[in-house]
Amino acid sequence: MNTDYSINTEISQVKILVLCHNTPYPPIHGGKLDMWNSLVLLSKAGARIQMISWDDKELNINNNNIILSVCEIHHLIKLSRKFLFRLKRAHLLLQNPWFANIRWPQKNQLVTISEETIRFDPDIIFLHGWYGALLAFHLHKKTKAPIFYRSHNIEFLYIKNQGRYAKSIRAKIVNLISCLHLKSFELKIINNSYINYYISDNDCNFFKRLGDQKGKTILPFIDLNEEILINETPEFNLSFMGNLNTLNNVNGIMWLITKVMPIVWKTRSSVNLIISGSNPPKKLIHEISKHGQIKLYENPPDSSLALSNGQIYLNPVESAGGIQLKNIEMAKHGRPMIARSNSLLGLPEKIKNLFIIADTPEQFAAAIINELTINRDHVNNIPILSEYFGESSALKIINDINYLKSKPD
Repeated sequence: MNTDYSINTEISQVKILVLCHNTPYPPIHGGKLDMWNSLVLLSKAGARIQMISWDDKELNINNNNIILSVCEIHHLIKLSRKFLFRLKRAHLLLQNPWFANIRWPQKNQLVTISEETIRFDPDIIFLHGWYGALLAFHLHKKTKAPIFYRSHNIEFLYIKNQGRYAKSIRAKIVNLISCLHLKSFELKIINNSYINYYISDNDCNFFKRLGDQKGKTILPFIDLNEEILINETPEFNLSFMGNLNTLNNVNGIMWLITKVMPIVWKTRSSVNLIISGSNPPKKLIHEISKHGQIKLYENPPDSSLALSNGQIYLNPVESAGGIQLKNIEMAKHGRPMIARSNSLLGLPEKIKNLFIIADTPEQFAAAIINELTINRDHVNNIPILSEYFGESSALKIINDINYLKSKPD
């Protein structure tokens, strides 16, 4: 496998079909950040991009225009929460995971997408996550374009581990259904892809032990040239930003609110906290509503805006696998960061050292109080982050495509 990551400019511009399991813009949580940043960085590297994404919401004109500034073509497949829509796909559970089944397009959509993709004639199909794999397999047959798989996690373990945080009967059933066929499906994707890009060395080594010989690590896609909003007088002492619709995130925030903050407030009763993220569940909204010092910022337009309003960044979330991109986004902004050790899994040691690690409620509260007392200045972490993240991630992919194109048929 090619390991020379300098771009071969003698080969024509690459064309990439990217499948994103959610519409990646606006990038308001880790999964969307990795997808959106990959599109931005690949586009900056000269790739022509056709994107297919799924969403249960309509895309507003402004957001779609931003997407089209990066992608030549964007085809949105609407997900439906209606019972009939899902009932029609229930029989597919006998073969494939549920979240892959509901992303299989309707017949007329499939025809349109297939024709559009054949016209675009991509060099590769870049599959972000496993959810869109059924369509990726179909388009591979139509175009013969090889699949490059971007793994976000050891998915079958990640989703199984989410079940630890499921409290209600409904949540437990949903988790159980989500796990059906997932391990075999994930291995099918890996076995049928030309190359597999894992988000951490831990994940890459795990799948190598299962027999994958086509894998390499590409750490999360991070655009280090993106403008960073720095608020010198943030409104809030403490800030959390993340997907509020995942069980481990919700569990971590509940731990912060119910176990850590009461200790902080005993010493500093005026300390306030902003929690930013997408689609919070009712139980989290209810818990936050009990506390006047906590503000919920639902569905912020971008992560930078959400983070800019906090003095100290917190990550109380235990990892369920992969790499938590919220950690890298926090580091970009250069504020003090307090995290549980488990939340930093997968990160290079040099990046972990940027964080204050605290695992018990008492340790976490003490770290918060100490940082509020010190009141550190903003620091520039970009030089350290640039050793691991940035444009080089996209250049590796471009080079792998060019290497593939240079091989005789």
